[in-house]
Amino acid sequence: MATPVTRALVIGCGSIGSRHLRNLAALGVAELLAFDTDAERAAQAVAQVDGGRVVETLELGWEASPQLAVIASPTALHVPLARAAVAAGANVYMEKPVSADLDGVDELVAECEAAGLIGAVGYNWRFNPMIRRVAEVLDSGAVGRPLSVRAHFGSYLPARHPWEDYRVGYGARAELGGGVILDAVTHQLDYLVSMLGWPDAVSCRAGKRSDLEIDVEDVADLALDFSGGIVGTIHGDFVERPHRAALDVIGSEGTLLADFVARELRLWSAATEQWQSETFDFDHNDIYLELMRHVLDCAATGSKPSTDLADGARNLRILLAAKRSAETGEVISL
Repeated sequence: MATPVTRALVIGCGSIGSRHLRNLAALGVAELLAFDTDAERAAQAVAQVDGGRVVETLELGWEASPQLAVIASPTALHVPLARAAVAAGANVYMEKPVSADLDGVDELVAECEAAGLIGAVGYNWRFNPMIRRVAEVLDSGAVGRPLSVRAHFGSYLPARHPWEDYRVGYGARAELGGGVILDAVTHQLDYLVSMLGWPDAVSCRAGKRSDLEIDVEDVADLALDFSGGIVGTIHGDFVERPHRAALDVIGSEGTLLADFVARELRLWSAATEQWQSETFDFDHNDIYLELMRHVLDCAATGSKPSTDLADGARNLRILLAAKRSAETGEVISL
């Protein structure tokens, strides 16, 4: 029998944590607890929802017995917070990636499974209607056999959160698990995996190439070998203006081009030698709403999330292998 989530604890009340609070309220979670090391920020987030309150310490949060812990802290803090949540009997939703390194990751996966709890990782791109449509087109055989896929995400870091100094954000700081590979490329990897399966090998060129005041890589290009001989590439950067996000699929019988900024999908068929175009109109927050609805359903029923902790750990291992490849020049088997 399903047990609906009625009490959730959100840890970290920055932009994404605040969004999750609002969405949990919209989805009917009656009691919302919020914790942030910046108490004023937590209070501002809670003020946006009904039924919310700030907890002054995490211990008080755990004592309230939340059924779901939403971890929206910097990446480097994800694993210890998630393990504490599992120890307190809470299901876990964490922002991507699972961690900045592998310390405690396998233990977290095992502890969550042993406790009979669900652990979900926030790969929201899977809930983008354009990604779902791309998957449908590929499954239909409209481009024939996929031969090459190219995912691209470029976004100027200082413009992403213009209300704050980009230099203090987690994406800019190695100690917090920043860098374009862990921050952005992880999403592109996840949605490619959802369509093509896990890659067999990775190589990478990456580094800090701009004048941004950060201590992490701001440009990265990954090459991936997928089963069936599909060649994949992912480009990520913190420097591109204007923002660009796209996916190209070259197949034996056609080409598919997805522009996620213009929200347009274009398909060229070798059979007709013509382009077909499809546009999409949706509220960006609906992607996050659908993701959180999915997480709440999984927590209530015990179903496997679209990207669970084990999947997130595998994604992280590939990202860390890519970073190692950037240092050594190796092609790394996975």
